[in-house]
Amino acid sequence: MTEIRSAFWDILEQEIKDPEFAREFFKDGLYIQFIDQLINDLDERRVELGLSKAK
Repeated sequence: MTEIRSAFWDILEQEIKDPEFAREFFKDGLYIQFIDQLINDLDERRVELGLSKAK
């Protein structure tokens, strides 16, 4: 099966070769993962406490 690449991936492939860009790109990715995990942990705790999202 042939995969069609978007312009995003083509541009990223070139930009990631720049060390400063790569450092910021991966740093931002780690930050996003941290925040995502925090939100998921808070949501799990909310369910454990029997709270709705409306409260």
